[in-house]
Amino acid sequence: MSSFNCLFCNQSASLYSKLPPNQFEGVTFHYYQCTKCKLIQIDPIPSPELLSKMYHSESYHEVELAEILPLDYVLPGLRFTYQKQITEIPNITQGPNLDFGCGDGHFIRSMAQHQIPFDGVEFNPETIEKLASLLPSSNFSTVADFLANPKTYRVIRMSNVLEHFTNPKKELGAIIDKLESGGYLVIEGPIEMNWSWTNWLKWGYLKLRKKLRSSYSTSHAPTHTIYSNRQNQLDFFRQFPLEITTFEVREGFWPFAEKWKDCKSIRSILIYFFCSLGKRTMLSKNYGNVFLLKAKKL
Repeated sequence: MSSFNCLFCNQSASLYSKLPPNQFEGVTFHYYQCTKCKLIQIDPIPSPELLSKMYHSESYHEVELAEILPLDYVLPGLRFTYQKQITEIPNITQGPNLDFGCGDGHFIRSMAQHQIPFDGVEFNPETIEKLASLLPSSNFSTVADFLANPKTYRVIRMSNVLEHFTNPKKELGAIIDKLESGGYLVIEGPIEMNWSWTNWLKWGYLKLRKKLRSSYSTSHAPTHTIYSNRQNQLDFFRQFPLEITTFEVREGFWPFAEKWKDCKSIRSILIYFFCSLGKRTMLSKNYGNVFLLKAKKL
């Protein structure tokens, strides 16, 4: 047993998980599970130097003006439509609103088509420069500049961002501080340790590889530092001054093919049908691998 503080509940005792270690830039990352809340997190936490390599604009986000799609269209890798994310949020058309971790700016550009203004924040300065040139009607800033600016927002949205934080309680707390009183926080992201057929297949494959060969390891940028389930993710949000108005769980196929036409092999076809069967036979509202949170700041 290793002992260090859980990034969600601060419990000090953690067990080594059955997931294989990961190699990146000469560093070996292991995965540990909190004995209290069951969160899985990596160890060591990536250094600032590694984070810069992981989130370099050329390797992480290609910034270009993407096709504008209807708000009820579900983008690959997401589970909730843009319409679902913003519905029932009062005064969102007035702003000011912010997309934290705005990526290639697709959400911001789509919202602008419907007269809903959003500014953007991204990690890499080069990404910010490209976004500012492509979307001059919105303001973009790095994380450091965003935190240093006294400006507050009516709505702050985060899509697939929280799982990248190296200190989620501190970092999310700083973001909530930038919300106006009565403002809304909208977060969607993965719950990769929740019960779902897709999760079971993804992690089962890695655990089997490790069981068959004890020295087996993966090799990719460790962009996800935490791996949550429905309950510990919800309990984490309850630590903040928020009134949770929506917490919804759904199932999607990522990282596998999302559509039949995207399958390129017999293996991918079999995986698609396996995941489709799981999605169609959901027996519980708690089943799924992604969540949507809407919460009002108290």
